[in-house]
Amino acid sequence: TGFPQQGNFHMLLSSNTGLASRNLNLSGKTNVRVQFWAKANNFNAGNTATFQVSPNGSAWTTMRTWAVADADNVYHFEDISLSAFSMTSNFWIRYQSNMTNASNQLYVDSVFVVRAY
Repeated sequence: TGFPQQGNFHMLLSSNTGLASRNLNLSGKTNVRVQFWAKANNFNAGNTATFQVSPNGSAWTTMRTWAVADADNVYHFEDISLSAFSMTSNFWIRYQSNMTNASNQLYVDSVFVVRAY
């Protein structure tokens, strides 16, 4: 639904069951960043969505939280440094929703894991 930031598809998380995760082998990498476009739409008071990272898949750190003030239904570019973390062969990133119903939405598009130089 909606219009992707780029291409024909984008990821949609809604309600309190939205979860998307990806395992990455970042062993030996430096200056790693996660870049993506995200837009929040129709959030109610208390609704949130998060972008989290984990160097081991069990201890998660929230790097970005979207709340009602962010719900303008416009894509915004996010550029998140992972320099505070150990780069492991079992590194995880995830997006998670904590919203009240399916009309509360976080869209994510064009996710890139890059090395900054």
